[in-house]
Amino acid sequence: MDNDAGLSKVRIKESIEGLNQAIRDIRAYILDLRPRQLGNDGLMDGLKRLVTEYRAHTFAEVSLTGPKDDLDHLPQTNSLALFHICQETLANAAKHSGAKRVDINVWMTSERAIMEIHDNGKGFDLEKMAMTIGHGLSNMQTRARSVGGEVDITSVIGDGTTILAWVPRSARA
Repeated sequence: MDNDAGLSKVRIKESIEGLNQAIRDIRAYILDLRPRQLGNDGLMDGLKRLVTEYRAHTFAEVSLTGPKDDLDHLPQTNSLALFHICQETLANAAKHSGAKRVDINVWMTSERAIMEIHDNGKGFDLEKMAMTIGHGLSNMQTRARSVGGEVDITSVIGDGTTILAWVPRSARA
């Protein structure tokens, strides 16, 4: 009887783990499907909205730091590029990384608006990923480059991923 009880406990635990994974997968799927736009919000308000949604769907800790002035002087196309890069990064973190914490920092220099997003997830091999690059990572590059910016991706297996994106402070000529 003790052996049967132990086996039952193992099966129940595996079932609970499977259900929890299914719930996480469904939340990640919903997070990825919900269309989000910047609308009339400034960049920082839009990022706050993304963070709130991400937190609600993943239960992960998320911090967002940035300028208080909401970057109103940043061209809308450039704000939108950073917004969508953050959206894609959070969707990837929810679906693939297993991160328990995500930190988003936004700051300005005299010529650029910069956003760094770091998660403490499982990371991935950049060389292998380059061979099978998904649409999400290439979309980030395309969005940044379309407004004259760039994205740099670093990842360490077991130590998370960092996305560093920048766009010019002024519109492309």
